[in-house]
Order: sequence, then C-alpha cells, then structure tokens
Amino acid sequence: MTPEESEQIAGAGAAFFQNISEMMVQSGLFGQRKENNGWQHEGLIAMLLAGLVMAVLSTCASIAFDLILVKFGLVVSLPGGISTQIMAANSESSVADILESWSSSFMFLIADISIVWRAWALHNQQC
Repeated sequence: MTPEESEQIAGAGAAFFQNISEMMVQSGLFGQRKENNGWQHEGLIAMLLAGLVMAVLSTCASIAFDLILVKFGLVVSLPGGISTQIMAANSESSVADILESWSSSFMFLIADISIVWRAWALHNQQC
C-alpha cells in the first residue's frame, strides 16, 4: 500500500466518523418539534451527548491501543526477542483495550436506552 493510499483511507475514515457524528446530532435535534418539551427534550439531548462522548472515547482508545502495540511491539527492542516484545506490548495495551471494549459496549447500551426513552416520551404525549 502506498503512502497516498494510506492517506486516502485515513481521510475517508475521518470523514465517515464526522458524518456519523453529525447525523446523530441532526436526527436528534431536527426530529423535535419547535417547542421545548421539557424533560423529554432534555433527556434526549443528554442521551445523544452521552453517545457522542462514548463514540469519541472508543475511537481514542482504539487509536491509543494501536499506537501502544506499535511502540512496544516494534519500536522498543527488548533482550528476549520478538516474543518478549509482544508480551510487553500486550501487557502495556491492556488498559486501552479494556477502555475500548467498555466504551463501545456502553454506546450500544445508550442507544437502546435512548430508543426506549423516546418511545416512552412519545407514549406519554399521546395519552
């Protein structure tokens, strides 16, 4: 893979992430009526912001995990050889790996909670 292709892939990934974040905010805000519905509206905004925070946290943890693996697996030379470097990289990157998996799991949980929240708020408006 050439450096130009790598830059194109990284640019496409950054644009995709920005578009997804923008779509989440727009679908949440523009789907609302003009008047403020009080606690329903504030709850939905809180859920959207929590989802956005978890998406950013998951992305940052993924990047940190990859950088730690590269640093300790390839850059730092240890006397035991490549197997020692791999073990050191795995032990150093365990925190970033746990943070990435937990934040991505919380994203799904927040998405499910926001769906239930919105359905409950709409049901209460119609009754």
